[in-house]
Amino acid sequence: MQAAAAQPGDSTVYFSYGGSNCAIRANGDVGCDIPGGTNLFGFTVYDLAIDLPFLPAHPTFGLFGPHGRAGSPPIDGTLSNGGASCIGGGRGALLCTAKGHSFSFGWSGTQIS
Repeated sequence: MQAAAAQPGDSTVYFSYGGSNCAIRANGDVGCDIPGGTNLFGFTVYDLAIDLPFLPAHPTFGLFGPHGRAGSPPIDGTLSNGGASCIGGGRGALLCTAKGHSFSFGWSGTQIS
């Protein structure tokens, strides 16, 4: 696992991907803030998260604040924490999986499950 920005005593892994700031929490929640937005089913969304096992990946519309932290190191390979993982770079997208669901976004498009 690559070094990632974290506060002392905080087991959350923070990273960035193509201008987006993301986090993987110790409980397996994963989320990314997407400043320029991404197209999801014809709508522009500015974040994606997986935080409940009974819901597919979804936007949270910023209701709970930002997911990531500005200035976090870029993802380089695979990061895992709390049973969730994110892979950066392949096919021009970030792919995150957690709690039986996934999301990906990048120049190759946006997908959720």
